Amino acid sequence: MKKLVLVIMVVALLAPLAVAQEISPEAATHYTKARVALIDNDFNKALEEINVAIELAPQHYLSYFVRGFVFMARQEYDRAEADFTKVISLQPDFPGGYTQRGRVLLEQKRVDQAVPDFNRALTLAPDNQEVLAYRAIAYFQQKKYESAQADAARAQKLGYKFSPEFLKALGQAGKDRIAPAPTPPSAAPTPAPTPPKLTPTPAPQRAASPSLPATISSSPDLVQLIKRTLPAVVTIAGYNEQGKFTSFGSGFFINNQGHLATNYHVIRSMAHAKVKTRDGKTYPMTTVLAVDKYADLALCQVDIPAGSPNFLTVCRELPEVGERVVVIGSPQLLEHTVSEGIVSAIRSDTHKGQAIQMTAPISGGSSGGPVINLKGEVVGVSTFFRQGGQNLNFAIPGHRIMALTPGPGKPLTEYYTPRKEDKAKQAYAQGKRLYEAKDYQKALDAFREAVKAEPKYASAYNYLGLTYKKLGLYDEAAQAYVKAIQLQPQNYVFLFNLGMLMYTASSYDNAATAFQKAIQIKPEDPDCHYMLGKTYAQQGNIPAATREYNILQKLDPKLAKDLSRFLRL
Repeated sequence: MKKLVLVIMVVALLAPLAVAQEISPEAATHYTKARVALIDNDFNKALEEINVAIELAPQHYLSYFVRGFVFMARQEYDRAEADFTKVISLQPDFPGGYTQRGRVLLEQKRVDQAVPDFNRALTLAPDNQEVLAYRAIAYFQQKKYESAQADAARAQKLGYKFSPEFLKALGQAGKDRIAPAPTPPSAAPTPAPTPPKLTPTPAPQRAASPSLPATISSSPDLVQLIKRTLPAVVTIAGYNEQGKFTSFGSGFFINNQGHLATNYHVIRSMAHAKVKTRDGKTYPMTTVLAVDKYADLALCQVDIPAGSPNFLTVCRELPEVGERVVVIGSPQLLEHTVSEGIVSAIRSDTHKGQAIQMTAPISGGSSGGPVINLKGEVVGVSTFFRQGGQNLNFAIPGHRIMALTPGPGKPLTEYYTPRKEDKAKQAYAQGKRLYEAKDYQKALDAFREAVKAEPKYASAYNYLGLTYKKLGLYDEAAQAYVKAIQLQPQNYVFLFNLGMLMYTASSYDNAATAFQKAIQIKPEDPDCHYMLGKTYAQQGNIPAATREYNILQKLDPKLAKDLSRFLRL
């Protein structure tokens, strides 16, 4: 039997396995489907998908965060509280967990418990207008009116828009506290005003980033401007060559011929695409008329009846620093989200050339959306933001859009560059087909390609280990299994496969360790107990093997009978 070089390393690698935050491609797929279902208010579908994601990646805190939102939407507050508590335990520095648990507690009138959560969230994100607003409401309910007024003032300064009723009630409560008006002895006391009831948000607006779009400081003119603008803005949904949903972004029409402006990086990840307009209708986007890769811009043709789409006028002039702007897009698939800010600076040293820096928040999915001045003109295209900073958001100026000259057009597929995840999935699927056909050498090449494209593809590493074992390459198989386990330490199948490899190599101590860890995760799996019993028997540890035999009599009598042959029972 071939001796393993790495057997000593295996126990060392297995023993200290840390809880991983990485999420496998399979888990990511279910997580994304859950978020889409949540946005569509399909709470049963969302719950079904997110439960699978959690099963596949039990340490992924954002999955619990999304499920918490599902339970909030279903008004199952105890379950929502449990999930947000889990988020906090997994990621104690994420302010969203404290914020949303505080919301749940506030819904249940447990105000004294909600305030500490809001306090902790504000320690982590001091300028979060949403948390300040919730704490202001909590303080109001505690009749701490001065604190409530202070938080409300800060939230408003940051852009939060309270209901007029709440501000009126807060203002009146403050006046009553500071200088109460005299009342006749016979007058009945006026009941304290009740702030507006908090209702759970049906979409996880904070799942991808702790920062939420700022609330518009509304005025009649601004409201009308946004109403006129929204019909010209679309959400772009992208699909791969197999027709599976892969990505999304934003865009806007610039004329009534169906010419749509967006970012180049949005379209290059799409083999096929559809746009969804404000009225819910969808139209195919098949042709690219012009691109400016350096500026990250693309002009596309949408197959929509000529003359029908609303469109926006593009301004050739740069906005002034300090000028107010409005951004519209679909961050995290939250369609037609509106936020506002000011132009912070005009930068000329970015990697895309000249860019508009602004305080209006953007995030994944905002790319390609219009940045509009108060005249309703497009002054830029939302393109990128810098991680690790606050309000570092950038747009490509409008004059770069006007510089795009429509040509005869090329199919969208000519610009398609599959994402690494798509390449990895395709290679993995091909590898499985070849493995099942017993063409192990070609399967090995496919699985190598899969992990090269996606280095965190745990299932591909597992199959890589299986394939190496078939080819007699035990050292390489051990390395592949250990890598899979490091990526998904709670996957008992990977541990079982490593145990089988060690058993085959007569490395019984390492085999026993792997099977024991697999059983810790899946206590009632008969195959794990069977192989652990056989391993104990090979070690001469008959009492331990007998214990596994007794367990198997309940789990799988046939396997118990087979194990008895090794025990001479």
